[in-house]
Amino acid sequence: MDEIKMDAELAAKLNGKKVRLVDERGEVVGYYLPAADYAAGVAPSLPPQPLPTEEEIDEIFARPHDPAGCRTWEEIRADWLRKK
Repeated sequence: MDEIKMDAELAAKLNGKKVRLVDERGEVVGYYLPAADYAAGVAPSLPPQPLPTEEEIDEIFARPHDPAGCRTWEEIRADWLRKK
């Protein structure tokens, strides 16, 4: 596992709390657990992420999207049938 050193400001914000980490757009990028909770196996008991609102879904679909590398349903299905 990689390691990131946190500064005093971030350590004060976390202050032993279980935290959902989000980027500038509010999208979840990960979770933080205090070492004691992690060692005790608390991760599975974290509450699930709330479902997005209709507005958030609209915003996600309105974002520009690069179709390079995307496949159609027919291509995916044909691939799956070949591997069966």
